[in-house]
Amino acid sequence: MKNALALLLLPSLSLAGTYTLEVGPASGASFIELALPAATEVTFASHGGSFDASRQVLKWGPLLPTPDLLHFTLSGEPEGFSLVASSQNGGPVVTAATTQADGDDDGLPDNFEQLHGLDSFTADGHLDPDGDGLSSLAEFFLGTNPRDGTDALEFRDLQLTRATPFWTVSPRLPAGARLQSSSHLEPQSWLPVEATFVHEDDTTTIFLPATRGESQTRFFRLQLSPR
Repeated sequence: MKNALALLLLPSLSLAGTYTLEVGPASGASFIELALPAATEVTFASHGGSFDASRQVLKWGPLLPTPDLLHFTLSGEPEGFSLVASSQNGGPVVTAATTQADGDDDGLPDNFEQLHGLDSFTADGHLDPDGDGLSSLAEFFLGTNPRDGTDALEFRDLQLTRATPFWTVSPRLPAGARLQSSSHLEPQSWLPVEATFVHEDDTTTIFLPATRGESQTRFFRLQLSPR
């Protein structure tokens, strides 16, 4: 049974923006649901969150361990609604608050930068302070720590045969992640790939369309930004 744990009364009529959900300690895996009003869309959710449009619910889980913070971005401007969070494991949701403030306009909410010792007055979201190959902005979207070089995107499995090319990565990719490919890495050459993303626990497996014709070199990149 799901227990209603917190009620967020939004300070304005617009729900559009980026939010942080602060999650309390939990024993075991957590399953969290956030009920959203009609006409609201989720463009990004950290830690593998997924949006069930049929129920208008944003879901996470299983989360093991349970993170301190979950991030998500909403679009649309429904009026006069509140958000209700619930959890299956009984761990308390402490609070949920808007994090739209981004004083340096680098895509990172100010409270995220302050939490991880980044400069909220300098546009440094493109930098990689822990040297793991991911920018701080990418780590924000993945839910990893921009100050911990061991907390990064990992490749768990890789198969690039023509029949069923795929690869598996961890942590689980956020909603809104997109795959692009290029044959020669020119900035304007990147094109969207009709890939299938399968999320399971803390991983995402990306299935690519089977290649046809003569083999050719292709480069791939993941676009994590919800913009």
